[in-house]
Amino acid sequence: MQLLIATNNVHKFEELKPLFAEHELLRPADLGIQHFNPEECGETFFENALIKAESLYKITEQPVIADDSGLCVEALGGRPGIESARYGSLDGTPLSAEEKNKLLLAELEHVQNRRCAFVCCLVLYYGRQRFLCV
Repeated sequence: MQLLIATNNVHKFEELKPLFAEHELLRPADLGIQHFNPEECGETFFENALIKAESLYKITEQPVIADDSGLCVEALGGRPGIESARYGSLDGTPLSAEEKNKLLLAELEHVQNRRCAFVCCLVLYYGRQRFLCV
């Protein structure tokens, strides 16, 4: 079965490949969709994953897998959460993973409770009435 992955992020695409090894996985760019970047305006990981899945499904009408994920730090009230990819950016330019790590450690410098969780919401989308979220 052919499944579309709602990302142009090569790293994320490579992470998902082993999970769906028996399927042919394609990115939007593989279909000639060069600027797939729906606005992630949801308030939860699920809402943002669903936005991405619906956006690509509307273009292709093929089954789509989309995800949204991030780090939720208890002492920071759940931040960076759904803003993890944009964490620390002041002008829209993303920070490197190393820069984000340094910023997070600085924010937690005097904090005892550093409990956190990496949250990932994965949506398999077959249409508005047919989707699965894990």
